[in-house]
Amino acid sequence: MGAMGNCRFNQGFSIFEILIVMFIIAMVAGLGVPRFQSSLEKAEIRASAGKIASAIRASRLMSVSEKIPLTVILDGENRKVFAVRDADRESGETEVAITPVELIPENVTLWQGGEQVVKAYVNFHPVGASSGGLFYVIPSGAGQSENGAGWIISIDPISGRVKLTSVKSGRGEAG
Repeated sequence: MGAMGNCRFNQGFSIFEILIVMFIIAMVAGLGVPRFQSSLEKAEIRASAGKIASAIRASRLMSVSEKIPLTVILDGENRKVFAVRDADRESGETEVAITPVELIPENVTLWQGGEQVVKAYVNFHPVGASSGGLFYVIPSGAGQSENGAGWIISIDPISGRVKLTSVKSGRGEAG
């Protein structure tokens, strides 16, 4: 027998080695899943807050461009955000939305002044001013004081400017 006859050829990995590698991959993947889910939930809350803020901005724009006073209704009970003409609201007529109704998703709740919003009103005037307001958009089931959870929608009473700010970072975007 020559030198070749004494060599043992390694024909691949043993089943034990493959199982060990698969176990390690599963452990690493298992650690990343909760982080991914948390990031996904935060993105959904951010998207919901952005849609609500956009609905409020659109109402302000309509009030200024059409030179009519409008009231934005944040209806936490029926999970809707929409605007009505002040004249319709004051006459006692049924509140008919003149802007597209933005639905508040089930995964968020609105808070104002330490209480969950049942129904809140923000008035916009034709000159751009508003009654102002500060609303928290947070995950359902969390209290307003939850650390780092959610977004703040602030409406400036003088300019009517709508600003969306992260509760955790304090950074915002105005509109």
